[in-house]
Amino acid sequence: MWSLHFGPTLFNLYVCSILQIRLTEAQLQKTTQEDMKPEQLEKLTKLEGWHKELQLLEDKKAEMAAS
Repeated sequence: MWSLHFGPTLFNLYVCSILQIRLTEAQLQKTTQEDMKPEQLEKLTKLEGWHKELQLLEDKKAEMAAS
């Protein structure tokens, strides 16, 4: 459960990050890497960074819940 101290801005960022990752993964599953458009290839390279960003948000959430 989200703490009120986490704040609506961080909560929105967290939710948007999850949605962005899920949508991108769903789009990328539909095509092979050879058939991807340049925009899709760019999203593929950004996906790892989005996962790291999401992990940082989850760590921050855990820190705030512990305090």
